[in-house]
Amino acid sequence: MIKKLRLRFIITASLSILFVLFLTIGGINVFNYTSATSQMDSSLHAIIENGFRDAMNADPSDEPRPDEDKPPREGGRYEPDIMREHYFIVEFDSEGNATSSNFLHIFSISQTDGLTLAKSIYEGSSDHGQSGNYRYLKSNQESSCYVACLDVKERMDELGQFLTSSSLISAVAYLILVALIVLSSKIVFRPSEVAYRKQKGFITNASHELKTPLTVISADLELVEMDHGKSEWTESIRDQVEKLATMTNQLVKLSKLDELSDHPIFEIVSISELGEHASFTFSPSFLKQGLTLTPSIEQEVKAKGNAQMFGEIFYILLDNALKYAKRSSEVLLSVKRTSRGEAIIEVSNELYEGAEIDTEQIFDRFYRGASSKGKGSGIGLSIVKQIADVYKGKASAEIKGSRIFFSISFSGRI
Repeated sequence: MIKKLRLRFIITASLSILFVLFLTIGGINVFNYTSATSQMDSSLHAIIENGFRDAMNADPSDEPRPDEDKPPREGGRYEPDIMREHYFIVEFDSEGNATSSNFLHIFSISQTDGLTLAKSIYEGSSDHGQSGNYRYLKSNQESSCYVACLDVKERMDELGQFLTSSSLISAVAYLILVALIVLSSKIVFRPSEVAYRKQKGFITNASHELKTPLTVISADLELVEMDHGKSEWTESIRDQVEKLATMTNQLVKLSKLDELSDHPIFEIVSISELGEHASFTFSPSFLKQGLTLTPSIEQEVKAKGNAQMFGEIFYILLDNALKYAKRSSEVLLSVKRTSRGEAIIEVSNELYEGAEIDTEQIFDRFYRGASSKGKGSGIGLSIVKQIADVYKGKASAEIKGSRIFFSISFSGRI
């Protein structure tokens, strides 16, 4: 059980760290991309406004001032400097003819290819976007349409390199963190493992220690009954001794199941044969209590597990029905296989009127319904649940009308 808890801790912590890293690195890269495209679009707008200025022939007063003479940015807003950009701009008339262009600031594309690209952008439906290594903006002004294209290959390569490097660094950091989690989990769970082992040892030792006084009490009780005869007091003592002995045995079984859960034994088990044997064994007890046990057992129903443990399921469920079924009613025992190949063990019995049962908690240890009237120890059904968990099965309880149905299913893969 401690190993399973430790594994769950490792998986949960690892997934949590992976989620945080994904959000962090993803958020940073999304922010960088959004910021870069926003700056590119700002440059394109500036190119649309000033892109036909020829830097070589323009009036010196029109040239941008050096960086140190630039006014400060307002609120961190990006101020584009188109003289540092690699771009071209083409003007089209209303009939789609290129009337003017400026290719002085770009060397990565020929004028012919640039005009072809600008023409395809002009004829396209999108006003802005990216085509290959060029981000573009199309602007309609009066009778003309301007198409500006900005070479963004270097910036996109930088974004791609940052994405790759940040992902690799995150992956390495994640592996290191997972390794630290695995190592630290041993230290974190060591006290729990020690306490758990001591608890199991205490239960086993206490159970064995209780067997001797219980045996002595039973023997003394028989001597008292031989001398003085049976009475309601001796019967009460006998019932309590039997109840305590049953609880002691169940606690030992739970302890063994905890050990078995780490190294379960799997073998092919005939559920049908176990069901038939349980029906034959319990029928006299049901008749004695005024109950009718009706078996419905399909042949050749098998599952992977342990015959002793599966037999324990039949014993506990039928014993539970024997204690809590409404008198003079019918108890149904069913063994069947579903269309998906699952092996199903089902026991149902009629409830007393006013019975209060919480099917969500009925498999919890020491749970006893308000109407149990002191019967049972509340351990039996938890053993059924644990056996089902050990052998990858599922235990469920459902109330339909006046009947309660206990269903235990196991995979049909053999």
